[in-house]
Amino acid sequence: MSICRLDHYNLWVPADQVETVRAFYCDVLGFEVGPRPGLSSSGYWLYAGGAPLVHVSVRGSDGPSPTGMLNHIAFAATDLDPLLARLHTAGIAYDIKPADHSGQTQLFFRDTCGLRLEINCPTAPSALSK
Repeated sequence: MSICRLDHYNLWVPADQVETVRAFYCDVLGFEVGPRPGLSSSGYWLYAGGAPLVHVSVRGSDGPSPTGMLNHIAFAATDLDPLLARLHTAGIAYDIKPADHSGQTQLFFRDTCGLRLEINCPTAPSALSK
């Protein structure tokens, strides 16, 4: 067995931040709220390409998330220009690194929880730059 793609990741978010997190992933990154099984916690499953990639769960009174050492989450993309436009409109700082050893252009920024996100794309952005 080989790992072939990101399946999902879970964000354990305080109740007062859930809507802000949902809005960021939907409005800036283009995810869509989709079906979520009946779980004991509340939250959202956010879909891209028909797959539930980001699971947002309301954190109870259990304390901070145990994933404090998580460095970043990476997603593959086909075109950076639309995302750069949304980041720019939202006033979100980002860094672009030219094609690396894999031939991918890398875009780095932080979500509303402070989690570092990486977007990998086979082509460089054409119109927008930082």
